[in-house]
Amino acid sequence: MDLSIVIVTWNSAKEIDPCLRSVFSCVDGLRCEVFIVDNASSDGTRAAIETTVKDAGTTAVTTIWNAKNLGFAAAVNQGIEKSSGEHVLLLNPDTELTPGCLQTMLQYLKSHAEVGVAGGKILNADGSLQPSVRRFPTAWDQAVILLKLHNFFPPIVAKYFCDGFNYDAEQAVDQVRGAYFWISRRLIETIGPLDAKNFFIWFEEVDYCRRAKDAGFKVMYVPSSVAKHEGGASFGQEVPLTKQRWINKSMRRYFKKHGTALDVIVTTVLSPVSLMLAMIVQRLKIKPKKYV
Repeated sequence: MDLSIVIVTWNSAKEIDPCLRSVFSCVDGLRCEVFIVDNASSDGTRAAIETTVKDAGTTAVTTIWNAKNLGFAAAVNQGIEKSSGEHVLLLNPDTELTPGCLQTMLQYLKSHAEVGVAGGKILNADGSLQPSVRRFPTAWDQAVILLKLHNFFPPIVAKYFCDGFNYDAEQAVDQVRGAYFWISRRLIETIGPLDAKNFFIWFEEVDYCRRAKDAGFKVMYVPSSVAKHEGGASFGQEVPLTKQRWINKSMRRYFKKHGTALDVIVTTVLSPVSLMLAMIVQRLKIKPKKYV
């Protein structure tokens, strides 16, 4: 099997049809299997999936219907466990593939065995560039984000957000965005799947890139493989306070794994402050500046 595509849905009824149609239109000539893992959607996502799959007339789709929301990492791992592809693509349901993107990335990865994780160029729905590369987080740049200071003083987190990054050049990076996230089978066999024990949602792909690099694999940005991404369709359904709780919990666990005691202390102390700020944002219905 050339490729296994894993799509995790949670109340994704509006996004999943164009996503799947783009997948079905791009897999011609490939030995490909698709796994859709639904985390107990309640908005008609299941019916939308079944209709699209039936219309496509494909038998290469396996669906897993969870009785409750297990979180992103756990759901991804359900798909990975059943997969057999030489490479695995984690694809968000609000992402659409572009013609030739799968073949381009597969060709690249087959000739670069040292690459464990790869991401392509991601575009917004209007065709503009969507930044998708970051450096590994530090407690200090995350402190700025927890305090929402990046909305007022963007330059202080410019290094973390890789401002000035050349998105037209193939290059090694720290981490790529999880919306269009390629993993080699060799990497999975070496370090295992995503860490579902520590991460319900958020920071799971950051952790995976870190583990990949620690194991001697490369994380690459490959601009010749292009996908379009709406961004935050599922996660955006949650209120700011709930999202902030998830982010804070995952952030602390990330630094417990990869940081120092001081990193954990800093993010733990600032967590209540960030929740208070999120509550203010929620009550005033403020729309903070978006960052990837």
